[in-house]
Amino acid sequence: MERWIAYYKDHYRLKKNRLIKIDQEKGRCEQCKQPANKVKHIDSSRDNHDLSNLKLLCNECFGEALRSIKKVSKYRKLYGFTLDEMVKRWGKSSGYYFYEHRKGTLKDILRKKKNYINNT
Repeated sequence: MERWIAYYKDHYRLKKNRLIKIDQEKGRCEQCKQPANKVKHIDSSRDNHDLSNLKLLCNECFGEALRSIKKVSKYRKLYGFTLDEMVKRWGKSSGYYFYEHRKGTLKDILRKKKNYINNT
């Protein structure tokens, strides 16, 4: 049987503090005062489960909060380019760059491509 792995570090503490937060706020969204049962990490960290870092939100406000977070591609963080930008700039397919990333060789490949482009 496959074992489920918690998405958050110290998941038990998050669950406990979520229940405390619901009790503190009397089950009402901190933004619109509608019934609520979801908590959002204020600092967007998956590791900081302090009560001061949790905000109780209803489904609608929780969805708005998630949509407002500007996400940065992991590829941009690691390599300075998204998969789509790599495909447009150097050709090949996104699958090729994904595979090279998984193998751990993408950084070397991009380093060579950047040097080639900088030298031309």
